[in-house]
Amino acid sequence: MQLSIKTTLVSLFCVLSAIMAALCSVALYKSYGTFVAADQVAEDVRIDRDLFRAVSVFRFERGGSTTGLLAAGDIGTIRARLLKDREVVETSMASALAGLDRQAVASRSDMVEKLKARYEAVVAVRKLVDEHLARPLDQRDPAVYRRMSTDGQALIDAIEATSSSMEADIRALDPAMSQLLLARSMGWAARTFSGLSSLALNSALAERRPFTPQEVRTVTINDAQADFAWKTVQEIVAADNTPATLKAAVDTAQKEFFSGPFEAMRDAEIKRLSSGEAPSMTIAAWRDINTPKLTTIADVASTALDALLAQAETAQATAKMTFLTYGAVLIVSLAIALFGLAVVIGRVVRPVSALTRTMTELAGGDYTVAVPGTVRRDEVGSMANALLVFKDQLLRNAELERENEHARRSAEEERRRSMLALADRFQGEVGGIISNVSTASSELHKTAERMTTVAQLTSSRSTSVAAAATQASSNVVVVASAAEEMGASVDEIARQVRKSTELSTNAVAEAAKTGEVIRHLSSAASRIGDFIGLISTIASQTNLLALNATIEAARAGDAGKGFAVVAAEVKELASQTAKATEEIETQIGEIQAATQQAVTVIEGVSTQIGMMRDFAQEISTAVEQQGVATREIVHNVDQAATGTNSVTGLITDVAKNADEAGAAAGMVLGAAGALSDQTQRLEQQMAAFLATVRAA
Repeated sequence: MQLSIKTTLVSLFCVLSAIMAALCSVALYKSYGTFVAADQVAEDVRIDRDLFRAVSVFRFERGGSTTGLLAAGDIGTIRARLLKDREVVETSMASALAGLDRQAVASRSDMVEKLKARYEAVVAVRKLVDEHLARPLDQRDPAVYRRMSTDGQALIDAIEATSSSMEADIRALDPAMSQLLLARSMGWAARTFSGLSSLALNSALAERRPFTPQEVRTVTINDAQADFAWKTVQEIVAADNTPATLKAAVDTAQKEFFSGPFEAMRDAEIKRLSSGEAPSMTIAAWRDINTPKLTTIADVASTALDALLAQAETAQATAKMTFLTYGAVLIVSLAIALFGLAVVIGRVVRPVSALTRTMTELAGGDYTVAVPGTVRRDEVGSMANALLVFKDQLLRNAELERENEHARRSAEEERRRSMLALADRFQGEVGGIISNVSTASSELHKTAERMTTVAQLTSSRSTSVAAAATQASSNVVVVASAAEEMGASVDEIARQVRKSTELSTNAVAEAAKTGEVIRHLSSAASRIGDFIGLISTIASQTNLLALNATIEAARAGDAGKGFAVVAAEVKELASQTAKATEEIETQIGEIQAATQQAVTVIEGVSTQIGMMRDFAQEISTAVEQQGVATREIVHNVDQAATGTNSVTGLITDVAKNADEAGAAAGMVLGAAGALSDQTQRLEQQMAAFLATVRAA
């Protein structure tokens, strides 16, 4: 199926626009997925940071609560510190729980519910802590201390479990954040293990006692794990792409907690308590020194989370910008596509359609139609101007066609007059020739009939001569028998001699007649040859006339094709007639030769018969010489028999040649009839040809 230019251009433009829109849509979809993932990562990092802030501060709250319950001190100061920590924990937990509720991840629903339950339990314990802190030291219930420790640890475990789940999702969504997550995890692990060791120190210092063996093992294990986690953090931040804030936080923690005077003091106090000696400092002094140092480790994890959040927010902003960019590109692409389609339709399709309609009307013969777009200066304008030239050329061609039609009609009328004159001249010339040919063919027909009659007569007479010759041969045999019996009866001999004389006389007369007939046959054959020559001359003239007619038909063009066919047939018939006359002339020559030979033979027969007559006369006058004459007669009779046999054969040949002459005359008669028929057909074809020429 052949598509129109309009359909092709619009379809091609739509296909290209669809491809561009599809590519932009795919990129937009991918960027949207990246944006959603980045937004999810940023949200997870915010929740994780809130959880970390909550758990890190809650550790101080839990430590302050347990220490305050176990040791006497300024209740106002303790309560002020606890309220400050609780405010941070409550704010962080509220933000984290709100974020978890917004996400509503099904896989974390049980974990979130557990976290809420653990936090509500801690909130309930806080009331008991506040109530017992208001009592004297000896009236405080140790169960509250243990419950705070137990419920507090349960909350810490729930927070860390939720945080681990969040970090796993972050790694899955953005593997590039794995290093910072590991730094945060290892930093918090170092803080956790160091904090567990500090809890043991807090208990020993608060109770003014050395470590128990269990506490020695706990502190040793926790310090070893804290050292391992810290070394891992140092290896991570050694990378070149580590944020500077994280490196600074690690350097600060290294100087403040893992080296320097604090490390020496802490190690000495742990060694002292592990050896069974009493503490060298109070719990208050220890807390004032230890809490800021532990905070430097927590700051490493917090800084890692801040770096994570910054990276996530950057990725989120980049993804958002990419998404918006691709969206804008898609919108702009669609707008450009629609604008381009409108331009193609307005600037190309519609002008081309208008030109197409104009060309269609011009092709239909409407030369008055106006050509649109000739004032344009683009390709369509060039096409319109070219079409205008084409229109002008069509107008000129129409005018030329009208002039040519007039000239053609004039030439046609002149040609018609010429053809009529040619037909009249042709009828006058060729009609006379055909009339002569018809007359000649009639004469040829009559001559052929006479030749046939003469040939039949010759054949009949030749048959009679042959019969007479046969009879003569029989008589000669009888004469021979009589000659042999001549000695028995002279009278019989005389009678036979007389009879022989009579027969000889008759034979001479018949031979003379036969010679005369054969001479007439020869004369008729000569006349037939003359007629054959006349027929050959007529055939030559007919052939020449047919050739002239063929030339005239060729000059007449298509109108003379029918006459050319007739002329060709006449020429072919004339050629066949010439060949037939040549064959007849050959046969006539053979007949003449045969008749001449027959005349010669018959003359010989006449001579022999005359001699027989003379011998018979001598026999009748000289009976006395009977013996000698008888032998002579027998000898002569033998020769006569031989001669008569020859005559019989020659006469038979004459009859055969006469039959052949009759057959040849029949052929001439058939050729004359065919020539007459062809002449009539030629007259009919000529009449039809002349009628066609005159009609043209």
